[in-house]
Amino acid sequence: MKKIIVFVLAMALVLGNGFMMFEGVMASAASTSTGTTGIGGAVSLTYPVEVTVGPELTLNCDTSTSTMTPPLSGVSGGSASSTRDCVVITNNLTGYVLNLTPSTSPALQNTVSSTITFANLQASPIAWAAASGANTWFGFTVSGTDSDGAFSGGTLWRGFSGTNLVQIASRNIATAVTGVTSTVEWGASVGPTAAQPSGLYRAWVTVTAYMQ
Repeated sequence: MKKIIVFVLAMALVLGNGFMMFEGVMASAASTSTGTTGIGGAVSLTYPVEVTVGPELTLNCDTSTSTMTPPLSGVSGGSASSTRDCVVITNNLTGYVLNLTPSTSPALQNTVSSTITFANLQASPIAWAAASGANTWFGFTVSGTDSDGAFSGGTLWRGFSGTNLVQIASRNIATAVTGVTSTVEWGASVGPTAAQPSGLYRAWVTVTAYMQ
């Protein structure tokens, strides 16, 4: 009977001390600062509350075939064009870059024989001009708020240089939630004495957007 009484008293002591220790731990965990005042005084403590917002980027393009019109005459020559839009949305504070990369060089090739091609328009942007003589060319221009200044708002044209990427648009701040549209206009031209072989010609082009 004495053992039982002693056991109960010991437990009461442990629980009592445990409660006091627990209360002390909770008080110290609540803040790394401690303020003390007397009756009628006030104590103020300040601490930060944080959350991290990660950067995101969305690229939205119509990836259906961009068919240039009208169909070209290989004998008498002519020019054709088409357009395709891409929208970039990002909350990245340092903005984004938008690039085009062709899969082949020259980029525009006959689907039956890759040795039959259109020449790439020169890499330095120039004003639009139809191909002359026996020449052909394939190139593009870009317009939009963020389009590269070399395109002068869609009035100057250039071609790919091998399979190297070409920067077509960029900005150094976040976009609006509705994003920014860049319009690529594709063009192909056959000179009046080129005698370009008939058939379907195709260029595969990759559009890439990344955060700066």
